Amino acid sequence: MLVHSVRLPRDARSLAQSFATWLDDSLDPSHRTGSVAPVFSENESSIFLDSARAVLLIRTGLLAGNVAALVPLLGLGKKEDLSRALNANSTSLWRWARDNKPLPGQTVEQILRAMQLTLFAAEVFGGVEAARQWLHKPHPSLDGMAPIDYADNEFGAQKVRGMLAGLKYGGVA
Repeated sequence: MLVHSVRLPRDARSLAQSFATWLDDSLDPSHRTGSVAPVFSENESSIFLDSARAVLLIRTGLLAGNVAALVPLLGLGKKEDLSRALNANSTSLWRWARDNKPLPGQTVEQILRAMQLTLFAAEVFGGVEAARQWLHKPHPSLDGMAPIDYADNEFGAQKVRGMLAGLKYGGVA
């Protein structure tokens, strides 16, 4: 359920903190083997997904009970949009959420990919709202698809990351 009193992050750093909190809240305690380090790291120029930590999260497992909270964090309009962004069957996703079942590894990977793209876009556009607008607007270079939808697989995500890098470092997108 979307709670309207929740204050949504405005910049990449606060968005990364919100994502990290969501991930921590969604960890499967039955598969937890000690502390899972934060999945996002930061250097002087950007916040990035730490691949070793992401692999650990995929293997450790996440529970689906809190998946609806991703809808506003990823800037999606409704929960059906989440199924599309995660390339997951809507009926299955919401049944898993209702029963707080473990998410399949490929769905956890999709969640991390969507988080990574949203963070990168927030850095490129200087804020979360501008990033969300770009991610959800159909783009001619992506066969008229929105970048978040085009990135539902690794090859599409590579193209979207390339477009964002072009914008950040002076290319065209």
